[in-house]
Amino acid sequence: MFKAEPGITTDTWLTPRWVLKNLGKFDLDPCAGPASRPWSTARRNYDVTRGQDGLTPPWSGRVYLKNPPYSNADPWVQKLAEHKSGIACLAVKTEVKRWVDYVWPLATAILLLIPRVKFCMPDGSESLGITHQTALVAWTKYDARILCTCGLNGVLLENWKIKKGESERCHK
Repeated sequence: MFKAEPGITTDTWLTPRWVLKNLGKFDLDPCAGPASRPWSTARRNYDVTRGQDGLTPPWSGRVYLKNPPYSNADPWVQKLAEHKSGIACLAVKTEVKRWVDYVWPLATAILLLIPRVKFCMPDGSESLGITHQTALVAWTKYDARILCTCGLNGVLLENWKIKKGESERCHK
């Protein structure tokens, strides 16, 4: 669960329409949230809040992954990294498994959104805000091009290098 506002703890956060309209059309949102949401993110949506399993069935087409439940996001990001077609909207926590195993070594582009996105409540109302930075992550050249040209403000990362080495203290 993720707590973004006093008294509100939920795994369900809707992507604002202004973000979605810049990313093109999606075929599948495997964890879209409540079926009664005020707007759709994809042609097909699974309602994980009602127990629909969006993780196990095969994915097809271009996927938008926004609500991988914050309490268990790793398998969702892994599946999109393996599926490769689509964009994930993720909390920027670059040291966690989903980033270390599936974003840094496999993604083609990352757009760190500025300013921080105020996601929407299940009824469509704007939340007060979140406490972490948000990134849009692409795994194909097509989706990387969309992040590059989408018109959303942020820092675009492409062609990064992973440096592996021994950790050393900078001081003695």
